[in-house]
Amino acid sequence: MSNYLYSSNLQKRFDKRELVSISQVEYTFQNIPLDGSQLHKGVVNLVINGYVSFDMFFQKEENGYYLYEDHSGVFEVRIRYNQVAQIIENIILCKKDVDLEIDFIKNGIENFDRRMLVDNVLTSEELRDVHPERLYSEEKLDDLIDTYEDRVDTASDWIDDYDTDSYTRSVMRSKLYEYSRCLNALRAERERRHNLSNFK
Repeated sequence: MSNYLYSSNLQKRFDKRELVSISQVEYTFQNIPLDGSQLHKGVVNLVINGYVSFDMFFQKEENGYYLYEDHSGVFEVRIRYNQVAQIIENIILCKKDVDLEIDFIKNGIENFDRRMLVDNVLTSEELRDVHPERLYSEEKLDDLIDTYEDRVDTASDWIDDYDTDSYTRSVMRSKLYEYSRCLNALRAERERRHNLSNFK
């Protein structure tokens, strides 16, 4: 199985499906595996510009695109592959927690409004700032808050128990930190939704 290297020289940014900016930066996508005359329908470790990477899982083919999704459900990558010419025509990166789409186009020769031109339509910080909790239903969000509250209480009880050995206490401290971090993110999302509903 060989790997395809894709380069983009024109990028379009869509916020909530509205075109807001354009950049002409060279982006490279590595580790796109070819399986004969088609893209690999499995796990793809997609690398962007040599330093940002995602493990993407194939979902389906739709409207000429291969659709991949990461384990969090936040990122979706759509790759249009021309099987006749055996070339990738464009790659669309979707960040669903903020309703963001970046269309990475191969050739930068297009007529567009120069007033929309920016230095770069995307930052590495945006790619790393992921909020899967924004995709949860109200019911799932409430259930997870209850679950992590229970986990925080249980881990705290283990740590405070004098009969707990030092190794277990150390493990529980690590778990307590992670549980608390997740719980804070979930509570922040509930507060964000509450504020949005009040604003409306």
